Formats: sequence, C-alpha cells, structure tokens
Amino acid sequence: MNLERGLLFLFNLRLPELIFAGLASIASHSIPKQSLLYVDKLGVLVVLLLFARKYQAFIDNPKLLLPVLGLVAINLTDIYMARQKWQTWLHVVWHLSAALVADYVLSNIKD
Repeated sequence: MNLERGLLFLFNLRLPELIFAGLASIASHSIPKQSLLYVDKLGVLVVLLLFARKYQAFIDNPKLLLPVLGLVAINLTDIYMARQKWQTWLHVVWHLSAALVADYVLSNIKD
C-alpha cells in the first residue's frame, strides 16, 4: 500500500482519533526527534481511550476482544524483540495489525 492510499484509507474512516494516531505515527517514524515519539504514544493513548469509551460494545459482544488481545500479544512481543534482541521488523507487523484490528473492531461496533 503506498502512502497516498494509506492516507486516503485513514481519512475515509472519519474518526479523528485514528487520523491523529496515524499522522502522529507517520511523523514520529519519519522524523527522528524524541518529542515526536511522545506524540506517537499520545496517539496510541487517544485510540485506547476511544476503545474505552465504547466499552459497552465489548460487553455486548465479547468476541471483539479477541483481536484486541492478539494485538496486545503482538505489541508485547514487539517490545521484547526490540529491547532484548535488537530486532525491529516486528514493529511493522504491529502497525499493520493495529490498523486492521482498529478497522475491524470499530466497523463492528454499532453506535
């Protein structure tokens, strides 16, 4: 997926939280500044808060938690691999998985 298609997908979601998180991630990974890393983490926090606001959907449909738990496992493995083994390739898997899980879960939540 090229950058233009990725950005088009992001803006078609019409969720400002995901748009902010995506743009924060793009900035932090393309410009090596510590302050942008904090912005990237803020983007993740904003999306987690979006999920928390929709907690009733997870209570009504617990199966939606399965991909989220899988995403947590990928993230923890990514952190371990980066810090202990100096392997960063799994971070790409984390980003792709996070986008797919966010899309899947949010598209299956009825407002």
